[in-house]
Amino acid sequence: MSSRASTTNAMDTALRHIHERCSHASLTDIEVSVGDDAEPEEQGVQAITAGILQRLGDFHSLRNLYFSTEMCIVLDDDALKGLAMSWSRMESLELMSGVSYPWRTPTATTLQGIAYLARYCPSLSSLSIDVDTSATDVSFNTTPGGGYCNGNLRRISFGRSRAHGKPEKIAAFLLAIFPNLKMVENDEDDAEDDDEDDEEHEEQDKSWGPVRDVLQVLQMTVHWQRRAGGSAKSHATQFV
Repeated sequence: MSSRASTTNAMDTALRHIHERCSHASLTDIEVSVGDDAEPEEQGVQAITAGILQRLGDFHSLRNLYFSTEMCIVLDDDALKGLAMSWSRMESLELMSGVSYPWRTPTATTLQGIAYLARYCPSLSSLSIDVDTSATDVSFNTTPGGGYCNGNLRRISFGRSRAHGKPEKIAAFLLAIFPNLKMVENDEDDAEDDDEDDEEHEEQDKSWGPVRDVLQVLQMTVHWQRRAGGSAKSHATQFV
């Protein structure tokens, strides 16, 4: 199912029509574009909230959801948890905001919210979403995500978000909930390149670069441990 809308009211109406006219049990794909023709001064003025998106939670067979907007997407962790619990078959989830950073209405999604996707969407292999990492923390006493993880997802895009906080904690949290994660990507915006876009992408790279560096080191450590475990098992078998 594909739809286009230009304002939050139009978006709410479009999702209501989808909700009323499509099968909640069998619909597997939804693509929605919002405010693609918005002028720069209009971008980010309105926000897509959980109240607008909650209807999508009734489509329990969704496998692919593509949601692109020139408005801020504001989902808190509890709202994302509720949606994740409804989307156990989700394979590709893209909640993409093209609003330039900093946002007028910041995202409320943290890595804890992302952990709910790892827990309740075991088939998820592609994810694009804005995130606030500023309060990310890890400790020896608590496993990120409660110990639940998703081994299918290898690449994740955090849109135009910036990595705030300690990169080692952000990377450790991500690898705990997505143990096979290979790449954290930047915004894949299709807008025409200009100096302002180049500057924003440069700031994104600078922001996420340290997280990628730590993630790469952690990945090597995991690889060494797995290889050592396999080698130890092989040697043990020889002496049985």
